[in-house]
Order: sequence, then structure tokens, then C-alpha cells
Amino acid sequence: MASALAKVMPETHHGLCTWHLLQNGVKYLRNLMKGGTFLLRDIKKCMYDIDNESDFEKLWFDLINEYNIRDKPWIKSAYVIGKMGCMLYEGSVNTWHAKYTT
Repeated sequence: MASALAKVMPETHHGLCTWHLLQNGVKYLRNLMKGGTFLLRDIKKCMYDIDNESDFEKLWFDLINEYNIRDKPWIKSAYVIGKMGCMLYEGSVNTWHAKYTT
């Protein structure tokens, strides 16, 4: 969908909602969420509790260091999406958004 929107409406940005991001996180990081870890809770904090880019950066890098997950492909892609979400929320990009919720 993102590539089709870019062709038809090049000034737009396509983002995933938090529900889809969390579902993908559970899918790709499931083995790290066993044994009483708080990884899912901490990922949710990054998605729901942060309204600016600098706070997101700090919390995100604390998360990847605590769980030693910096090399996981899903984490790398989620970082880009999360950072863009903060930029949209702060108004750095001239667009409408719904803070990635459905």
C-alpha cells in the first residue's frame, strides 16, 4: 500500500497502526517475551506513552540495550516507524495523522 500511495499521492506518508506494529512485534520477538520479561510492556510504552522524538529516542535505546535486541530486523524497522510517528505527532511533518491507532 505504501508504494502505491507514493506513486499516486507523492506528498503523503503511509504508516502502520499500533495494533499492527504490536502484532508484528509479538510475531517476530515471541521467543524474547517468554519467562516473565517485560519486553512487550516496554515496547508499548514507546508506542503509547511518548509524544516527542527525544523522549522516544531515549526510551527506545534503553529498551534495545536492556534486552540486547539492536540487531533484530523487526526492531530496526519499528524504530524508523516509531520515529516517524513521533515526528508526525510533534507536527514536524505537515500532515494529518491519528497517532497510528485504529
